[in-house]
Amino acid sequence: MPATIQSEYDGEGVLLRMSGLVSGREIIDLNREIYARDPQKKLRYQIWDFTEAKRMEVSPEELHIITLEDKEEAALNPDQLVALVGSPRQLNGVDVSYQIFSRTWIGDGFQSESFRNLREARQWIERLLSPRFEPQNSQG
Repeated sequence: MPATIQSEYDGEGVLLRMSGLVSGREIIDLNREIYARDPQKKLRYQIWDFTEAKRMEVSPEELHIITLEDKEEAALNPDQLVALVGSPRQLNGVDVSYQIFSRTWIGDGFQSESFRNLREARQWIERLLSPRFEPQNSQG
């Protein structure tokens, strides 16, 4: 799975774009990388764009690892937004499972939603974070 990570808003946001078959191990590695890139804990949002992915294959154990690592991050840097972008076929139910896990284990530390396109995800983030910064031009 080729993946790119793009920092936005001077490190307050990150856009991850995936293509091909996406595995849970790859998501875990990318998740760890974005947290390692944020030592000042400025990150306010993450956009995981799966619109070019064929499918996600994430085991319940891998999803548990991702959620627990997000819980640790939320303790240090709360109130992040996580947008998951892709079709139901691409997301393969992983988005819904992640949202249930995160509400159960993380609570209010992360808020997550699913979107069909990048434009809708950006609008959600801009609406919730607009008091914090002025949105740049929307892509997608």
